[in-house]
Amino acid sequence: MGRLAHLSIVFPHEKAGCGFAGFGSVNGGISWVPADGGADQTVLVHEFGHNFGYPHHMKTNCSDSDLASCKDSEDISHKTPMGGGTAAAGLTAPELLSSKWLSGREVVKVGKSGTYKLQSLYGPGTGVRALDIPVGDDRLVVELRNASGTLDKNIQGVHAYRVPKSDYRNARLVDVTPKSSEKPNGDALAKGATLTDKAHKVEVEVVESSGGQATVAVSLNGEPAPAQSTAAADHEAQSGDSKPDVANAANNGSKGDDSSSDNLAVTGGDSSTMLPAAAGGAALLVIGGGFLLRSRRRRTATARHGR
Repeated sequence: MGRLAHLSIVFPHEKAGCGFAGFGSVNGGISWVPADGGADQTVLVHEFGHNFGYPHHMKTNCSDSDLASCKDSEDISHKTPMGGGTAAAGLTAPELLSSKWLSGREVVKVGKSGTYKLQSLYGPGTGVRALDIPVGDDRLVVELRNASGTLDKNIQGVHAYRVPKSDYRNARLVDVTPKSSEKPNGDALAKGATLTDKAHKVEVEVVESSGGQATVAVSLNGEPAPAQSTAAADHEAQSGDSKPDVANAANNGSKGDDSSSDNLAVTGGDSSTMLPAAAGGAALLVIGGGFLLRSRRRRTATARHGR
């Protein structure tokens, strides 16, 4: 493989007779995709996601908007290619944070009560694209999704993710309406929706959500959030160094880009460019029957996907 750290091998299924649609090495460098008349793009993107260290993306159901009541579900999130979102879905904010693919000014690591304006995670313009909020030993990441080109056409609204002990790769989508979540974006947090954790004195409210912007109020330690939006100048003071506390940062093999002038989440691309664009410009090369992606090597485990 030389200097290439990732190799996706596409081979004729009719000759191999494999019983899986894709087989990827988690945090490793190789994935295998049996092709039936052509490689499926969703499978390719999904298996590359495993190579980058992302597991399957699931939900946690929280009754009465109470974060203390959350119970992990076997339902997939549909908010990322790693959770049944197909190749037309972008990665979630926690996945981007785990690989340091959001710049310092695109994420606020909330340290005190405040009201924030969110830009769409993959939309145009500049501004805050994710809030990273402490909830006891865990974190709560809040993002806004909206269509950008053909990317995220089926994903809209404000979404929150519970991050166990700062392990961003294992974040789960918070679903407070599991009965209606089968509807498109039924698990999005509507205007006026509130997430609370009384034990840790945390409250998150969606004040407004429309198009490519949302306003989110965060109350910490029982202190009400101010009504006005937190000014950009106040962002640095509240977010500290703006870097997420990634539990496995030493092993994720991805170089962060903390340049304040970069907007790594802005793609405006389509589903065919989603993974490279979200990866801050990593190059996806097509060479014969193999698909090669440049990155650093990581320790290897495997994930297998049946047909």
